[in-house]
Amino acid sequence: MENRLKWAHFLGYFLLWGCAVLMSVQGIALLTGASYRIQAVDVNELYAKYPSCQIIDYSYAVIMISLAVFEIYTAISIIRYKQKAGLFVCAIYILWPLVSILYLICLSIIGGRNIVDQGIVIRVIYDMVMFFVNWIYFNSRKDVFIN
Repeated sequence: MENRLKWAHFLGYFLLWGCAVLMSVQGIALLTGASYRIQAVDVNELYAKYPSCQIIDYSYAVIMISLAVFEIYTAISIIRYKQKAGLFVCAIYILWPLVSILYLICLSIIGGRNIVDQGIVIRVIYDMVMFFVNWIYFNSRKDVFIN
């Protein structure tokens, strides 16, 4: 049985925690303006020129931190073999690309130029593949995730 759960253990004990930390750091960087300072952009000047960008950034940061909390909740659900753990994992692989695309579309509209690139397309394809992989994986282990 232990071999059947290697992927779940990887998700629950490592991947989701690591992603939650990275997502929290990114959210905090957006809230503090640090993500722009890394790119040598004056955040005050940017927000003065595009005031709605600040609202979008703050909203995206809060959503990122909320998704990080959801990832931790999902990791704990996996560790505790909760029945809905697989559904939560699949939800993450749907929510994250949707939120990212919405954020980039909003910034593209505000800035007047397309900033959606092939990287996001690759990320969406990856997330959709992972959605189906996890859907199959957790559906085939319903006998384990019963709490």
